[in-house]
Amino acid sequence: MPESQDTATTWLLTGASRGLGLEFTRQLLRSPNNTVFATCRSPPTATRLKEVVESSEVKGTVHVIQLDQDREESVLEAAQKVGEILGDTGRIDYLLNNAGVDHSKGDTPSTLKRDGFISTMASNVLGAALVTQAFIPYVLRGEEGARRLVLNMTSGLGSLTLVHEARLTTYSISKAAVNMLTRHQAHEYPSVIFLTVDPGWVKTDMGGPHALLEPEFAIGSVLKVLVNAEKKDSGSYLANDGAKIPW
Repeated sequence: MPESQDTATTWLLTGASRGLGLEFTRQLLRSPNNTVFATCRSPPTATRLKEVVESSEVKGTVHVIQLDQDREESVLEAAQKVGEILGDTGRIDYLLNNAGVDHSKGDTPSTLKRDGFISTMASNVLGAALVTQAFIPYVLRGEEGARRLVLNMTSGLGSLTLVHEARLTTYSISKAAVNMLTRHQAHEYPSVIFLTVDPGWVKTDMGGPHALLEPEFAIGSVLKVLVNAEKKDSGSYLANDGAKIPW
């Protein structure tokens, strides 16, 4: 677990102001060895994130950075700011593409709408791709053979095998695309571990109050998967317990 890491580790995550991203930030900052770049669309209005980073429980170092993955210029500006903080030699050990949306209103193939489909796909798939594109130079820094990892958060709804009914169509398609993106990235950057992980059905604004899992458990489980992942796992589609999910 991150709390027990005995070496300095730098993390960058998107969507840090709420839900799973907020819980990632909370748990990562419990370790004095962690430096966390917590990015979100609007830091000035991110009141819950402010509460977390100003909490007495914080032991790590945190930098809150504005990043809207729906705007390419925002992604590039964030990458420049992070680069200035890292300097010439600092690197990102873990890049967590956590931010995601669902603008489809629980659609089916017969009810999906153009605007909701395009905005969901653009944010969940293209947004994650552009974030990795912008920050991968910092992930690749350091000595040869160093352990580096990129996470693309996904969902069990992205599994072709596990789809048994027509629901959440647009969101499901976006997560299936994220899974394919992860496979391509794993091939392009063989020195980096790329994973796509389903945190489970979690009680967040997106998951709703009837979800099965608490954020603390879900993110604690995902972090265990990340810190224990090996090179042979790169390109895998995993559940929050590390088990492989059928494509």
